[in-house]
This record gives sequence, structure tokens and C-alpha cells, in this order.
Amino acid sequence: MPAAKNTKVGVLLPDTASSPRWVSADPNEIGKQCTAYKLTCYVDNANGSATTQQSQAQALINAGVGVLLVTNLDPGSGKAIEALAQQHNVVTIDYDRLTAGGTASYYVSYNNVKVGEDQ
Repeated sequence: MPAAKNTKVGVLLPDTASSPRWVSADPNEIGKQCTAYKLTCYVDNANGSATTQQSQAQALINAGVGVLLVTNLDPGSGKAIEALAQQHNVVTIDYDRLTAGGTASYYVSYNNVKVGEDQ
């Protein structure tokens, strides 16, 4: 398989309050995977602010990321981030939270069937 042309990945996490995973677990594991796959990853946390997350997305796009992993704070702000990314030919992935009406190329989450059963 040929090497990817753009190995820059932006990761937008939502907050530090809704789950401890956004503070340590996910950033640590994402960092490990980025190293393993020789990706340059930038992990940002919006600290619960949709405005901050929008600014982080713009900065990552300006930095030349080819992929943006988005855990939205709400569908409206997530949709706006994905539209911005699409304008700049950046692939978006909905991470853990589906962005209703968004333009993400992919959706990834952990065992949604089990989450539904637990709820």
C-alpha cells in the first residue's frame, strides 16, 4: 500500500466534564495509535464551548490536516465544522457522536449495540 500523502490528523474532543475519557483515555490512546501509524496528530479539547471547537477546527484546517475527527458538542456546531472542512477538502469522521445532517465520510464509536443495551 502506498504511503498517504497527508498524514496530519486533527482530533476535536468536546469537553472535560461529561466523561473522564475525554481528558486522559482517548487522548492517550489516540496518541499511541498516531505514533504506531506514523501520523502527526493534533488533539484539542473544546472545554464545552462550541465557539472554541469551531476555532480549533479552523486552526487545524489552516495547519493542513487531511482528516478531522469530530466529537461534536451539538449537531448544529458539528455540522458547521464538517461543512467548513468539506470546503477545504478535509475528510471528516464523526467520533462517538453522530452529527445529524452533517457531511462526515465515516462514523466510528465503541460498540453501539452494547451501549444501547446498557441504556
